[in-house]
Amino acid sequence: MKQIDEKFAAIPVEEDTRVISREQVKVGGYDAVHEKWVWEGVIAESYIFLTEETKDLSEEEILVMTGKENPTFKRMETYTFVNFNFQTPY
Repeated sequence: MKQIDEKFAAIPVEEDTRVISREQVKVGGYDAVHEKWVWEGVIAESYIFLTEETKDLSEEEILVMTGKENPTFKRMETYTFVNFNFQTPY
């Protein structure tokens, strides 16, 4: 597995979430982490950006850049999350 930069070392994970995989990628020219995870039976994916590196982009610009359908967006102090590909087992 490819090494992830130290700047992504502190990505928070909620207590009841299990990370399946995590890989550093480029999205729209920006460093990001592509993460697959499971929470309460829901399987989904995230692109996680450093907020400092994407602070000049609006939420809409980031969502367009990722090209994902029906994403959710959350900008926190250190990291910005775009969650997508939500799947339920039912």
